[in-house]
Amino acid sequence: MGASGDEKMSSELHTPVTIENTSKILEQMKDYICKIKSKNGKGTGFFCSIPNEKEELKVLITSCFILDTKILNETGSINLTINNDKEEKTIDLNEKRKIYSNKEYNITIVEIKPKKDKISNFLELDENIFKDDYNIVNESIYILQYAKLGKEQLASVSYGMLKEIEDFDIINFCSTKSGSIGGPILNLSNNKVIGMHRETSTKNNSNKGTFLKYPIEEFIGSKNLVQIESNQVVKSSGKNEIIIKLKIGKKDVGKEIYFLDNTNIFDENLVKHYHDFLKELDETNVDLFINDVQEKYTKCSTFKEEGTYTIKLKLKISIKDCSYMFCNCVNITNIDFSNFDSRSINNMCRMFYNCENLTDIDFSSFNTSKVTNMYSLFEQCYNLTSANLTSFDTENVTNISKIFYGCKNLKKVDLSSFDDDNFDEFKGIFEDCNSLSEVKITKNFYDRIQTEIPSEKIEFVLL
Repeated sequence: MGASGDEKMSSELHTPVTIENTSKILEQMKDYICKIKSKNGKGTGFFCSIPNEKEELKVLITSCFILDTKILNETGSINLTINNDKEEKTIDLNEKRKIYSNKEYNITIVEIKPKKDKISNFLELDENIFKDDYNIVNESIYILQYAKLGKEQLASVSYGMLKEIEDFDIINFCSTKSGSIGGPILNLSNNKVIGMHRETSTKNNSNKGTFLKYPIEEFIGSKNLVQIESNQVVKSSGKNEIIIKLKIGKKDVGKEIYFLDNTNIFDENLVKHYHDFLKELDETNVDLFINDVQEKYTKCSTFKEEGTYTIKLKLKISIKDCSYMFCNCVNITNIDFSNFDSRSINNMCRMFYNCENLTDIDFSSFNTSKVTNMYSLFEQCYNLTSANLTSFDTENVTNISKIFYGCKNLKKVDLSSFDDDNFDEFKGIFEDCNSLSEVKITKNFYDRIQTEIPSEKIEFVLL
């Protein structure tokens, strides 16, 4: 099985070429893939026929990084473009259809109704993948993708070699860029689909794809299907509050302990960009609760005993500037923003600067769509071990310099949703992150920050 002679490709990576410059069959295949954009990021999807006992199933396959259950529930539809943006499509999820999503495989499969959705071109699945002895190691493959070429995300194809299939992973050597995630992996010998591109690792310069055997079998067998409440409207809880956990040790008893901005310890000449947003907050628009007991509002308090305390701030106004909001609040261990109204925030500069005991933050519902500045966001958060910022919308952010500067215990970071197109400043983003071992990031963003990578020991998982 596989191509021979000049068609055989080496494992050496090369720049993708646009479909317009390839063979006729690839020229036709640009109608079989689509570009998908969600608030999680940009990627590729593809239309595929799945053999079944009763009738062939028609599906859209992509990464659940691009389309997960939460996004499908929020939107009730899928918007995509075909043929290099010449044709727009909307897949309305109102119609009852099978939808499968699995984070382990990082894959989402949505049943397509060809007549209703007006989609007629479907790639064929290689049925040989269901055989126990299936093996195309060292054979030629290619990936169809909407990769970022320059400033545009265009339909393209990358040839390469399949190294091995390990459980549900397809290890291969193909050139991929930002936007390639979710693209189909095809066997060059028969032009049939065997997998979906998932990520690239900088450790061995190889890609990982998802071998479609297992997710397709689960989809056909109606396992791990998800229920989508189509056109569900995400309603606000009506609350606007922040919940903070403070750890009070023996040495802290009887002292003023800050749970909001403590920049007063700075030399004022050094804090040139400080915006005293706290002037907006007073007893008329903030209710303060300590362990559920209402207290007079202040940005610090004195505690008579050791222990962990819960601080709840109920806000009656929307805050726009969060710069220095928790700066030098060294006793904070946890912050919950799940009911915080973040829609108006435009500045997060040094928001958690020197929160040296901060270990956990709930950012799952934090809205950063208007934010322009994330400079030194987590600088010197010494005890922060991981940061999942996949809910962040960075479309308007220009400055992320020193975002993790000095986070010496940080081990894993997920920046897969970061859109680097507008980043002008990104100096020192991982400086003094001595424990950092893994970063999830787009290929394009990785290419831009290579001069800022402090250690070769860090594995970058490129999406």
